[in-house]
Amino acid sequence: KNKIKAIVPFFYFYRIVSIPALFYIGIWFLYQFLYMSVDPFVAYWGHIGGFLTGLFLIKIFSK
Repeated sequence: KNKIKAIVPFFYFYRIVSIPALFYIGIWFLYQFLYMSVDPFVAYWGHIGGFLTGLFLIKIFSK
């Protein structure tokens, strides 16, 4: 439902496109999981844990 604007590289050019927020979140999670084994110096589990903690806190405090 909600859309965000993202900058998408295309060769030497960039485009700004509107994409569904859930699609972007899915791509972000996929990126986090794929790059865990590539770059051991980034706390990808920390990124995922922080995101999920934020969702949990929104549920608690939005009542």
